[in-house]
Amino acid sequence: MLRYFRSHKQQQLFLLAFLLPFLIIMVLFMSQQITPWGNHNLLFSDVGTQYNIFLTGLRHDVLHHTFSQYSYYLGLGSNTLPTYAYYLMSPLTLIVIFFPASQIPTALTWIVTLKISLGGLTMAIFLSTTSFQNKKNIIILLFSTAYAVSSWVASVYYTLMWLDALLLLPMVCVGLDLLIYKHTSKLYFISLLAAIVTNYYMGYMTCLFAAIYFFYQFLGLQKNSEHFLTFIKQETKLIFHFVLISLLAVLSSMSILLPASLGMLATDKAALNWSNYSLLPTFGLGSLNQLGLGANNYISRLNHGPALFTGSCVFLLIVAFFFNQNVPSNEKKRTAAT
Repeated sequence: MLRYFRSHKQQQLFLLAFLLPFLIIMVLFMSQQITPWGNHNLLFSDVGTQYNIFLTGLRHDVLHHTFSQYSYYLGLGSNTLPTYAYYLMSPLTLIVIFFPASQIPTALTWIVTLKISLGGLTMAIFLSTTSFQNKKNIIILLFSTAYAVSSWVASVYYTLMWLDALLLLPMVCVGLDLLIYKHTSKLYFISLLAAIVTNYYMGYMTCLFAAIYFFYQFLGLQKNSEHFLTFIKQETKLIFHFVLISLLAVLSSMSILLPASLGMLATDKAALNWSNYSLLPTFGLGSLNQLGLGANNYISRLNHGPALFTGSCVFLLIVAFFFNQNVPSNEKKRTAAT
C-alpha cells in the first residue's frame, strides 16, 4: 500500500482527492451560513435531539475522566454502552474535545466535512489500485469526488456516525483485492473490523458488500475454458481464507457488539414484528423519481419507499456499460450476476 504514496504525482492526486470535496462542502456550508461561517447549524432531526447531547457528554467524559456505564443523558437514566457503540466509536468524534461545550455545533460541521473529504481520498486510493490506475488523474478525481459528494451523502450527511462507512468502504475493497491477488489479508481485516466497530449498523451492510465484491472479483479469476466446479475446487483455499478473515473481523468486534446487544435487548428493540419481514412490496414505480436531480430532500426522507442513492449520471453509465460493444460479454455477465 505504501508504494502508492511514494510517487510525487500520486501524492498530488490524493491531496486533490481530499481537497476537492473539502472545498465543495466548505462552499456549500458558507452559502448556507452554517457555523462557523454563520448563525445556522446542523442541529436538526436526530442531530439536535441526540448526537449533540451524546457528543457533549463524550467531551465531558474525556476531559474529566468520568466514564461510566450508566448515564442520565437518556431519559431517567440508561446503560451507556449501546449508545457509545452506535454513536460515538468513530475516532473523529474526539474532535469535540478541542472545542468548548458551547461550540459543539461547530465541531459537528468539521466532523462531517472531514469524513466526506476522507471519503474522496480513500476512493482515490482504491481507484489508483484498479484498472483506473492507467487513467488520467482527472478521471480518478472525477469519480472520487462524485463518490464523496454522492446522493447518499447528500441524504444522510447529518447522520454523521454513518459517514465512517463512506471512507472505510474503499479500503475494504482495496483489502479484498490484496487478499485475492496478493494473498495478504492485513488491510482487509483491519478495514472491515474498523467498519464494524465505528458503526455496527453500517458495518453489517459493509460485510454484505464485501461478500458481493469478493464474489465479483473471484469470478474474474475463472478462465473462459475452465469448468466452474473445477475452478471452485482449485480456489477452495482462497474462499476459505476470505471466510476465515471475515469471521475473525466480526468476532474481534464482539467486545463492542456483545455489550451493545445485551443493552438493546433490555429495550423495545427486542420485540419481533413479523410484518417487517413481509415479501410483499409496499412501494411502486414512484420510487424511481429519486433518480432525478433534487428529488431527495429532508421532507422526502421522513416518509419514503426504498431509498435509491444512484444518481442519474451513474445510472446512465451503468446502462452504457451493458450496451458497450467493447466490453467482453463474460465481463457483462459477471457484473450482472453480482
